[in-house]
Parts: sequence; structure tokens; C-alpha cells
Amino acid sequence: MNEAMIERLLVVIGALVALAVLGLMGVNVVRDPFGADRVWLAGQIEDISHTSPRVPESEWRFGEWRASIEAKPQVWDALVPPPPPPKKKPPPPPKPPNLKDMLKGVQAERAQIGGRAKIVY
Repeated sequence: MNEAMIERLLVVIGALVALAVLGLMGVNVVRDPFGADRVWLAGQIEDISHTSPRVPESEWRFGEWRASIEAKPQVWDALVPPPPPPKKKPPPPPKPPNLKDMLKGVQAERAQIGGRAKIVY
């Protein structure tokens, strides 16, 4: 077999594979696998009633109970303690030291080695 014949054979095989894939896609579109499920689901949805059940009104009188409870302050005193009394003001901070008085008699000199400051008392 020569190279031209092998190339033609590969083109024909590729075309057949592409046609087979396209054919399977067409069959899948025509024969809808979910069609039966759609029909069943549509029937189920039609059977659902569109009315909601009524909830019977309560015979309990919540409004009256709340008003009677809120009218009794001793109930709330037991549940919520009164706030604590306000705290006393803190003492004022100490006065900062007077640096001028502290540094009397102190002289700053410049040392010759390394340019450091030397403090002499």
C-alpha cells in the first residue's frame, strides 16, 4: 500500500465515524429519552390542588395575656434587674513631673569619641 491509499482510507474512516456520531445525535433528538418522564410529570402537576388549606383561628387570647403581663412591673423587675448605679469618677491622673526642676545641675557635654552625648551630674 502506498501513502496515498493509506491517507484515503483514513479520510474514509474519519468520515464514517463523523457520520455515525451525527446519526446517533439525530436518533437521540427524534427519540426523546425524557419524553415519557415529561408526560408523567405534567400529569402529576395537574393533579396538585391550587388551594391552600385554611388554618383554624386560635381560641387563645394572646393580646389580652400580653397586656396583663406588661401591666405588672414586678414581673419585669424579677426578669430584668435594674441597672447598677453610676460609678464614681476616677481620680485625676497624677501631675507630670517638672523636668526643669529634675534637671537642675545637669550639664550636657559633647564627647570627642564617636560624637556621643555625655551627661555630667
